[in-house]
Amino acid sequence: MSVTLRVKPCLNNATCIPVGKIGYECSCAQGYTGRRCEFTMVGPGKNKTCLNSGVAFQSSDKICSCPLGYGGKRCESFVQLGDSASFSGDGYLQFPASMMRGPRVVKPDYMSLEIKTEALNGVILWQGQRKGDHFAIGLREGSLEFRFELGSGPAVLLSSSPVNDGQWHSIEVFRSYKEGSLKVDNEEPVNGTSAEGSSGLNIQGPIFIGGGDNILDMTNSKFDTGFTGCVRNVYFKTRKLKLQGDASGGWNIIPCDRQLSET
Repeated sequence: MSVTLRVKPCLNNATCIPVGKIGYECSCAQGYTGRRCEFTMVGPGKNKTCLNSGVAFQSSDKICSCPLGYGGKRCESFVQLGDSASFSGDGYLQFPASMMRGPRVVKPDYMSLEIKTEALNGVILWQGQRKGDHFAIGLREGSLEFRFELGSGPAVLLSSSPVNDGQWHSIEVFRSYKEGSLKVDNEEPVNGTSAEGSSGLNIQGPIFIGGGDNILDMTNSKFDTGFTGCVRNVYFKTRKLKLQGDASGGWNIIPCDRQLSET
């Protein structure tokens, strides 16, 4: 059974199979692989050098896309993240929804993290549906953006100063019902309110840090690129996140303080 979507997430003549109300899986045509069938499989006439379940890029300066725990041109190096993770715009970490919130949609949300970047734009954290409720942190023209949507219209909070100066910045975001706040370093918090209507954040999907499979589709064009920079000391409520141990998946991630050999 196939499904017709306004934005077709499955690529290269793949068949999109619905999963639940908003999920999907892709059944790839022969010769393609990846969650969205975006990668060409390495064939007999190509250089079969992606190791440790890495996936060959169809056309890219990079040879392989590497799963969490591996890195290098051919995914030949073991990667241990520790407290930090480096993103290059094409990588992400994925965490279970339960890490952020429980079943009650009105529970407050609080998280903190530190980032270092020189990028202008990019999604740093996303949880939500393509359309409707979401909870997100990102870069917008060099400033830090915190946004949340409860179903009646978003609250969008922007930092008063840019954060893309290549230095570490601490970020705290808080949401309770329709009220939210964003605090960067020692600046005064920026406060905002979502539109009148629902006061509960009704999202069940996974949490993404640094990007996702298809950012335009995932965020319904609210962001169009992944994060480029470093993230460390991530807390969901009072729990410090184990970037590798708590993750349910991820691609193309290395620690901030490690440069893998280009062999």
